[in-house]
Formats: sequence, C-alpha cells, structure tokens
Amino acid sequence: MTSNNDKQVFSLKRIRLGIVAVFVLLLLSVFLATQHQANPSDTSSANGGTRCHSTTAVGHAQVQAAFSQIDLPHPHSDLMSPAIDANGNIWFGEMGTNQLGEFSPATQQVREWIPPGGENGIMGIAVDLHGQIWFAEESANYIARFTPATCAFVITSLPARAGQNAAPVGLALTTQGQPWFTLFGNSQIGTIDATGTLHLYPLAYADKQHQPLPYGITVGQDGGIWFTELQGGAIGRLDPSTGAVRTFALANPLAQSNAITTAPDGRIWFTEMSGTIGVIDPRTGALREIATPPQFGNTAQLYDILVDPAGTVWVTSSGANALLSYQPSTGNWQRHTIPSPEVAPYGLAMTHDALWFTESADAANSLGKFQFPSPSAR
Repeated sequence: MTSNNDKQVFSLKRIRLGIVAVFVLLLLSVFLATQHQANPSDTSSANGGTRCHSTTAVGHAQVQAAFSQIDLPHPHSDLMSPAIDANGNIWFGEMGTNQLGEFSPATQQVREWIPPGGENGIMGIAVDLHGQIWFAEESANYIARFTPATCAFVITSLPARAGQNAAPVGLALTTQGQPWFTLFGNSQIGTIDATGTLHLYPLAYADKQHQPLPYGITVGQDGGIWFTELQGGAIGRLDPSTGAVRTFALANPLAQSNAITTAPDGRIWFTEMSGTIGVIDPRTGALREIATPPQFGNTAQLYDILVDPAGTVWVTSSGANALLSYQPSTGNWQRHTIPSPEVAPYGLAMTHDALWFTESADAANSLGKFQFPSPSAR
C-alpha cells in the first residue's frame, strides 16, 4: 500500500506491515471516492454471462505433521478471511486474482467466480443459513450476497462520507442471517435489513486524523455489535436497537486492534497487531489484555482469532509464522509453527476437528489446515 494508483494493494494486507499504512489508506480513500461514487440505494444483481465465471481445478494437498496445505490453481492468489458452509466447503476471497473461491475437502476441487465490478478487494466473508455467501468488497465499495446454486450476485453499493469511500472490511451475520459490517474508509458501522434497506451508524471522531477506523466485527450473544478500532485505541459496542455506541479503552491509546470474535461462553476476544490479545466480559464490562510470551519471538502482526468449544483461544501470527493457542483457565500458551516459511497466516475458520487458515503472502498461494490436537494437548 505504497502508492495511490495501486487499487489492488488498497487491501488491508499492508496494515500488517506497519502503522504508516493507515495514513496512506486515508489518502487512498479520498482518491477512490473521486473515482467511484456510490449510491446507497444502488442494489443490483447479476448472473451468468461474463459477470459470473466458474472454473474448477484440483487442489494438491501437502501434509507435514498436523498441517496440510492446499495449493490453489493460480499464482499470487492472496487469500483473505475464510468461512465454512454447512457442507464443509471453505470459502474465501482471492485479492490477487479478483475472485471468490470455494474449496471442497470432499472432492479436493476449487471453484472460482469473478464478482461483478470486483476490484481485488474481497475481505470479510460469511455464510448464512440458506447457504448464501456474503462478502465485503473493500475496493469496489459494496456488500455482496452470492447464491452458489444460481450463480447470482446481489450487490449493495455503499455511500461516501465526507468525501471518503466506505471501504467495507469486516462482516458478520446475526443468527437470523442479517449482515453487519465495518466501513473502514469512513468510520461507520452498517447493516442491511430483511427488506434490503441499508442502515449506517456513523462513529464519532474529532477530525480525519483521529478516525477510529473500525475493522473487525462480531455479533455478541448479548445482542450487541462489537467491533475493533484500528486507530481509536478501543473496542466498540453498538446497540442495534438504539444506535448508541459504547467504547472500551485499551491500555495503549495507540493500540491497533484487528480481529474480534464471540466465544461460546459469550465473552468477546480480540487481537492487537502489537502481539497482544484481549477479552471483554459483556456482563460486567471488564476488559483484560494478555501479551504473547516473549520466548515466542516476534509475535507481532496478530490477525484473526477464534475460540473453540473447549474454550481454547486460537490466533494467527504473521510475525511468528504460526498459529498460537491460549488456554484461559491455565494461562498456558502454545506455538504451532507452520512448516512452510513466511506464509503470513491471516484468516481463520473452524470445523469440529480442525482449523482452516488462509495464507496471504505473495509466494504462499495456499489454503492451510491444522488438525486439532487432543483436548489434553491443547
């Protein structure tokens, strides 16, 4: 993310490379707003023809210990966050190839579709109860719903705010399938209701240099919409019934919080790029931050986070080229080093017996799988 004319690297992958990327992105958002003005009521669909391609290719599995890697058919795929459907298929955005991808573990096949008007910007992704794939297209400035059975995309364009494009990034669904998403470019939280109507909730800030820049998002068991702030030094909670926002300040006011998730017990866990994770108890509002062990070396650039049914917290660390696990009941950490060097693990998705993770390094071009150890070994 080093130049204003490179839309592909407008993705937040460069966030992991340093704080300077945040300020470059703000400048880039202003430029993109002049290139792609969006109408908030612009909802369109497309299927067939040149707007919905599907190809099939065989993934090649490489297995080392508990890790497996599935090579994708195109070089420099640059995978973002994954999601898993009811059939166990893994869905992901390919920023390097401007495609929506699906890998089937059952058939070992990869299918890919080109989203309408896509600009190499598929970020957050989720699967609803009907098997429809929702995703945020950051660079093209829209939220999409894709129906695999009909190869149809439904697009909801997003408006600019104060001359800045919305730049949607994180996306999560309620239990009823309603999408909520963060608008990184202009510091808003958004949702689309059952009628297809777009609702936006602007976050307060003093000036453009102090925007909170919401990034990750999760729907809490308490009904709140929880989100991270890449620049605000806080975690936010939006009450969807009133639109009121409460913030939970982090110890470092310059902390950059990335991903966020709801644990089975209802607590909210999140990552900070510096190498810290945190947890909030929604019942009490208590917040605790936990540093990764120094003996792990460089554990900066933490991104995604999930909590398994046993309560173990799992994190991707690009700095350590590893998956990290933390057991809250004992305070124990473990490092699970990925055999392939410098793959830059990014997003996480979970099945009953494994973690699937995306590898976002330019040379990695793989989807990774980590087989869970026995409960006693976690």
